[in-house]
Amino acid sequence: MKNASDNNEYQVSVIIPAYNAENQIATAIQSILDQKHKAFEIIVVDDGSTDNTAEIVKKFGDPVKYIHQENSGVSTTCNTGIKAAKGNWIAFLDSDDYWFPDKLLEQISLLKRNQHLHWATCNFVFHNYSNNTKKPFWEIGKSKKLLQDKEYFNDAIVAFNMGMSLHRSCMLVKKASLEKSGYFDPQISSAEDLDIFIRFAYHFPEIGYITTSMANYVYNSPGSLSNRPYNKKMSVISKFIMKHLELSKKFNKYESFKIIAINQLRFKCYVMYRQGFWLDTLKIIRKFRSILPMRYYYGLLFSLFLLPRKLPFSGKLSRIFIGKI
Repeated sequence: MKNASDNNEYQVSVIIPAYNAENQIATAIQSILDQKHKAFEIIVVDDGSTDNTAEIVKKFGDPVKYIHQENSGVSTTCNTGIKAAKGNWIAFLDSDDYWFPDKLLEQISLLKRNQHLHWATCNFVFHNYSNNTKKPFWEIGKSKKLLQDKEYFNDAIVAFNMGMSLHRSCMLVKKASLEKSGYFDPQISSAEDLDIFIRFAYHFPEIGYITTSMANYVYNSPGSLSNRPYNKKMSVISKFIMKHLELSKKFNKYESFKIIAINQLRFKCYVMYRQGFWLDTLKIIRKFRSILPMRYYYGLLFSLFLLPRKLPFSGKLSRIFIGKI
């Protein structure tokens, strides 16, 4: 993978965490090989797949390094890739996502123009697998207005609260900086991207941003974690929120993170309620009562106790859960 377009300063190791990815991973790998700025290396970490993932990856030959491990979860899988990486920049690509050809070129060019930055991300196409709809995740006009003629946001957490995504497949981060802020936390699944990149933002708040879509993110694909009941995820998400409510204070980011926590709770409670887990929803809102807006807290209690469990989810009721703070 090394060629004349690489130099010692911008060698990108691309890490693909994979589990039973036989139907999608060839597209992901090919999208890296098709990059105008060639990756320094491609590392596929197979998290104990039981399908033909290994055979498909090995067909690509030398350009792709294949690592197999016992099933350990996505956080450990990503960490295995980071530790094996020889490049000084790290990019991630989920096995069911893919990049557009300019992705690395545009991000590296941005980083060269803004050499104080430690990371960059980009807009992406949000591809809903269940109904096969595609659209940009963040409206280009809005992001350009917020950037104010710059190529980076001054505070990644503030930008996230305004609509920017911290999706793993869009990130390009300096490896040395990632080692300072810390790798993926194996105890935090279901929110592993938020956890690692918010920690990164505590140390390195400025983030480069490409307003045009440079990747395709597939949501609701078969076997995706997003298809699983939310009550199974909430213990981990609660752990993530509790962790950062304390950690954010050390970096004077408590108020910014509290907005993230509230929005995460509101959305997850909304989904759990719709999935019928009203008792789990009640436990969560009671646990985080101290940070939830009062009108939201009591509105939720009203919904849980006084409305029929089978009530159709009206727009008015949904605003109780996910309306503006």
